[in-house]
Amino acid sequence: THFGGNLAGPFFGGTFSDCLTACAENSSCVDVTYTSGGTCYLKSSVGDAYAEAGSCDGLLPVPAPSSSTSSSTSSPSPSAPPTCGGYANGTTTVISGQTFTI
Repeated sequence: THFGGNLAGPFFGGTFSDCLTACAENSSCVDVTYTSGGTCYLKSSVGDAYAEAGSCDGLLPVPAPSSSTSSSTSSPSPSAPPTCGGYANGTTTVISGQTFTI
C-alpha cells in the first residue's frame, strides 16, 4: 500500500481484478490499493509504502530509459500462497495489456 496520489474518489464493491482492470484502462493510473472491505483506490503517483493489514497493491512499472543492453527478470514461484484475490505477493499479472506487480 502506498500513501497519496489518489485519482478522484474510490470505488466500492468490486474485486481486486476489477480494481486492476480499472487502473489498466486509466492512462493516469500507475498503482492501485484494494482493501479487504472491497474499496479500490486508483493512484496517479506512488508515495511512501506502508503495511496495512488486509490490503493489496498492484503497481505498474516505471518505464526504464531505453538502452542498448537487455536484462531479464523472473517472477517468484507460482506456488507462493495467494493473498490478494488469488494473486500471490511478488508476482506479476497482465490485465488489459498492462503488467502489474502484486
